[in-house]
Amino acid sequence: MEGTSNEFNWILRGPEASIYPIWTIITNVITGGASGFSINVGGATYLGPVSEINRSIVETKFREGGVGTYVSVPFAEGLSATGGYTPGANGAPGIISGSLSFDPLAGEIGDVPVPKYGVSFSNTYKVKDFKPESNEK
Repeated sequence: MEGTSNEFNWILRGPEASIYPIWTIITNVITGGASGFSINVGGATYLGPVSEINRSIVETKFREGGVGTYVSVPFAEGLSATGGYTPGANGAPGIISGSLSFDPLAGEIGDVPVPKYGVSFSNTYKVKDFKPESNEK
């Protein structure tokens, strides 16, 4: 199964830290599946020096080795925890992440069961950086 999500990411450490978000779109391949809507809150930690953190770190590309890998595990009806690792592009240090997800469509929709767990692999693309002095797309 394939999926797409929209996210807002904040870079809160490093030389390019800002309160302004970066809008990203994530495309992924999912095993186990998921419903069509969830609300997620999480965080991530770069495994390299803080001085290397920049606003382009939110983008990942398969062709550069930045394949994000995530595992989601349910712990209550409609609630799940996700952990992930994304290697850095071209051999740079990676990023570990975690999030909690609330899925208001969990359980069954009609006669169709909605899976609550899975493994996914993803690419992340930057759509817009809302930081005023950032001219990057």
